[in-house]
Amino acid sequence: TVGTDIAYNRQDGRTVNDNNSANHGGAVLAALYTPPIVPIFNANGQYQNNIDNSSTPLDDIYANDNHYIKNNLLGNVHAEITLPFGIKYRSQLGVSMNNYNNDAFTNPLLDQGASQVNGIGSSENNETFRYTWDNTLTYSTVINKVHSITAVVGTSAIEEKYTDSYLYGTGFPAGVTTLNAASANKSISTYKTDWTTSSYFGRINYAYNDKYLLTASLRADGSSRAGINNQWGYFPAVSGAWRVSSEDFLKDNNLISDLKLRAGYGEVGNLPQTLYNSYSSLNPAAYLFGGNNASGYYPTNPAGNPDLKWESTKGINFGFDLSVFHDRLSLSADYYSKKTTDFIFPVVISTAEGGAANLKNTNLPGNVSNQGIEFSLTGRIIAAQDFTWTSTLTASFNKNRVNGMPQITDSNGNKVDQTFPFGGIAFGGSGNATNLSIVKNGLPLGAFYGYQYAGVDPATGNALYKTASGSTSANPTSDDQTYLGSGLPKATYGFANTITYKNLSLDFLFDAVTGNKVFDATRVETEGMYISGNASTAVLNRWRKPGDITDVPAAYYGGTNSAGASTILPSSRFIENGAFVRLKSLSLGYLIKSSALEKQGIKIRVFATAQNLFTITKYKGY
Repeated sequence: TVGTDIAYNRQDGRTVNDNNSANHGGAVLAALYTPPIVPIFNANGQYQNNIDNSSTPLDDIYANDNHYIKNNLLGNVHAEITLPFGIKYRSQLGVSMNNYNNDAFTNPLLDQGASQVNGIGSSENNETFRYTWDNTLTYSTVINKVHSITAVVGTSAIEEKYTDSYLYGTGFPAGVTTLNAASANKSISTYKTDWTTSSYFGRINYAYNDKYLLTASLRADGSSRAGINNQWGYFPAVSGAWRVSSEDFLKDNNLISDLKLRAGYGEVGNLPQTLYNSYSSLNPAAYLFGGNNASGYYPTNPAGNPDLKWESTKGINFGFDLSVFHDRLSLSADYYSKKTTDFIFPVVISTAEGGAANLKNTNLPGNVSNQGIEFSLTGRIIAAQDFTWTSTLTASFNKNRVNGMPQITDSNGNKVDQTFPFGGIAFGGSGNATNLSIVKNGLPLGAFYGYQYAGVDPATGNALYKTASGSTSANPTSDDQTYLGSGLPKATYGFANTITYKNLSLDFLFDAVTGNKVFDATRVETEGMYISGNASTAVLNRWRKPGDITDVPAAYYGGTNSAGASTILPSSRFIENGAFVRLKSLSLGYLIKSSALEKQGIKIRVFATAQNLFTITKYKGY
């Protein structure tokens, strides 16, 4: 047999400058930050900049023409033949191609910055091409009508190529926006990557009378993204199940339709998104040599690590599947325990080791554990001929911890746990990223780490923070930083529903999370009071004079309080409860039935979908 599938998608649209971290950049944050006293236009008819020369939201929206086109092609072709002894050979080649083009132009008649260089233009084109080639041999047999055996061996190969080119220029004649008309500051940059993965695998399934089930597998994965000295990883798995409902003592039971107990063990591998981890990357650069410009290179992140291993996660799970009332109600429950070793992390290295490259992907000692339980309850609430209603409620509870990280000796000669900072966010207008999270023993991944906010000093108006000794200080040290909560939810919930009436269908999904924290960088901009910008109504309660009792500190232009500390230190002041309940999707559809179409095997369904219709949360950000 031979078959093929193909799908094509094209998007043609316009983007708006947004999501520029915090840094009072982008249309949404600019709308919050721009003072109402700033006029829309200046005397030259351009959008007026903010007091700190940043853009207003109208400038972000209307002065920039960012037009993009995305093309996506996804397809595969497969062939399957039967060989002697009933062995089936299947070969499938899949192709994915994504093409992106973006042409941007900042109008000098509308933007103050662009007016100084007679317009700013850029053009970016990139393409991602990936092929996947899978080949399998499958043998199935049934012995004495009760022993069912299926064996599969195969290979899989993946290669992905990425190319990108970026053109930039300024100095455009009036009325011309194409980049070939740029007369100054013209620059070109190109970028290419290529990575591959090759896999070999085998799997055997055994079932006795569809009552006792056993599966075992082994796969070997090799990738160019791993260190050249450790390119291969080996990942076994084994699982078993007992269909209790097939036992004689439950055959005549009218309540239980199906009951299966499950258990399994498995290992999976993971690699970082960076591609050339074995080798240190070099960027071209110009430098002066003998008074003349010369071409050269400088190291860039990450530094090479030829010994980088696959990150490996070993896990066990126990669970059951239960259906009752002739499958009207089904429950699945699982307990799992997973441990990730050789955890890959970008570690800060010395200049002597990496030069300008100060990060290197490294397998950390220790492990990251995840333990939890998951439930899924599905009910066919109504199952009439013309009217059906099916609901599924899911819930998962997870505990994540880092363990076994090495200890180091501090300045006082004491052994302390080594910490690895990460999660940089740029806020405060500097453009420099501040690390808000750490990897540390006993804490979950995504652990916020900073200063514990302790209110405001009534005498000075300075923000106070708890210290390691238990007191408070307006100018804390790095030793006073502590765990401030986790960005990982402790529990995740889902509630999916499908309702049909004849040809009409209604689908809606609620989701929710609890137990997680979110750093609200927007509030740093709207409540930090370190520059001349608009602020939220919360700052109306700020400290103004000695004796004021409030939890909002005094305003200090420039961002340094009277004690010499930053007024926007990463602290629990800006960390909030991230729990929410959301109507994630709502879809209404109608199935057009026609005997002529059905004879041709054609079905037409018209539908409308809305996403994120509302969210209930205490989080104050956007």
